[in-house]
Amino acid sequence: MTSLAPVEDKLDLRDKFLSVLKAAATQRKRRTALVSAPGGVGRSEPEWVAFERRAMAEVVDAARAARGLAAASPERLQRAERIAVGHVDYMEKFALYCAEIALGENDAS
Repeated sequence: MTSLAPVEDKLDLRDKFLSVLKAAATQRKRRTALVSAPGGVGRSEPEWVAFERRAMAEVVDAARAARGLAAASPERLQRAERIAVGHVDYMEKFALYCAEIALGENDAS
């Protein structure tokens, strides 16, 4: 069973990550080109999507390193992003899921 971090830690990280994601989102109009998307040959996505995912990966991995945890797999962040997509509060959900990853919640044993 995975231990859960205190709620305050998770919410603090969520707020920090949400700020990072919002700052990255300001680049959307400047990053409209299509780039290769993960998960398959011939798939593409707007550059801003990849840019925001990289920004989140950097802060998640920094938070994990500060806790003595290995970097999160790209697939794990992509899964968190995929789950958040389509929600009215996409940014908040993605930031929260990234906070859970940063804290090591649900890491494979």
